[in-house]
Amino acid sequence: MREVTPATKKYVKTPLKPRPVDSQKGDNGKILIIAGSFGMAGAAVMTGRAALRAGAGLTTYLVPDEIVPVLQTAVPEAMCKSRNKALEDPDTVYFDGFDAIAFGPGLGQDQNNTVLLERVLFHFTGTLVLDADGLNLLAKLGAEHLKEASCKVIITPHMGEAARLLDKDISEMAKDREAAVTELHEKTGAVAVLKGAGTLVTDGDIILKNTTGTPGMAKGGSGDVLTGIITALAGQGLDPLDAAGAGVFIHGYAGELAEEKHGQYGMLPTDTIEEIGIAMRDITGR
Repeated sequence: MREVTPATKKYVKTPLKPRPVDSQKGDNGKILIIAGSFGMAGAAVMTGRAALRAGAGLTTYLVPDEIVPVLQTAVPEAMCKSRNKALEDPDTVYFDGFDAIAFGPGLGQDQNNTVLLERVLFHFTGTLVLDADGLNLLAKLGAEHLKEASCKVIITPHMGEAARLLDKDISEMAKDREAAVTELHEKTGAVAVLKGAGTLVTDGDIILKNTTGTPGMAKGGSGDVLTGIITALAGQGLDPLDAAGAGVFIHGYAGELAEEKHGQYGMLPTDTIEEIGIAMRDITGR
């Protein structure tokens, strides 16, 4: 078993470089969020808002037409493209020019989204962050398909999603989370983030254990926030291990700040989003 290394503020600060004074939005990460469906627009909203708070320079959604008005209102800083049109035309190129893609929050698991995932896996060349329904679709395809992907991949399962990917029992995996996160990497070739208290991150060479967070973050939507943060950091040029390791630390730190204001019971994932910028300033001084 590889040694587990605690993720610390110093570790997280190192890859977060100062921005040049003459930088512009296109220099600070162009990200695409493929998320959301009818009744699940909130997942897409939280992913995008978290990404923007984590510094993404340009954020674009690929979403169903019916939720475009929701996103244009809730996340006015972001742009929207029609997922309906992308699915109708197999030759549509909808991810050229993006540095990172978030795929899965609130997406749904219909066959069209499986086709969409395959297109991204085998044609995108940036960093892909797979979460939620993206992971459920992957489990149906076969997790080993990630080893053939044209892009770098970060997967962010909770224990239930990890169990589906590995075809294992959750209670058995819980006895040795370090072994579970290692097996996730070995099976997929991706940087694996196994969520939960003391979230673990591995690229196969190192296992990082997060040292931030609070039980108040155990609410629906927290994973969407994490996905947005990691995608923003990957889009800004951090390699997958650094993006994932820094992302889980920042997410937990922001959650701690939200708990100070709202309490462990009352804090919401949207409160965590509002503290991301403060958390990053505390970590980096910027």
